[in-house]
Amino acid sequence: MRGTGSQRLVADGLLVPVHRVAQGDPPAPPVQLFLGLCVLAPVVGAAQSALDVVQDMFESDCKPFMPSYTHLSDSPGKRENLTAVEHAQLRTSLAGAA
Repeated sequence: MRGTGSQRLVADGLLVPVHRVAQGDPPAPPVQLFLGLCVLAPVVGAAQSALDVVQDMFESDCKPFMPSYTHLSDSPGKRENLTAVEHAQLRTSLAGAA
């Protein structure tokens, strides 16, 4: 597969030994919800904190790495990216609350 640009491998008719297959029932829905929240809550918290840091940079006199703009908030591309991140974070928060 080297040099083809493909990173996929398809195996049809493959035999998996019984001792390699997971046994048992999936966790009950309350356990799944608890485990999902344990994973989702830190991710949403980290995204909110990162968004706060970026918003603080926009409100401060911090100069960006781009010499053509005096402040980070002057860059239309950065404002667009910040808006996209805010919408994604809001969608994630609403999905977690549902």
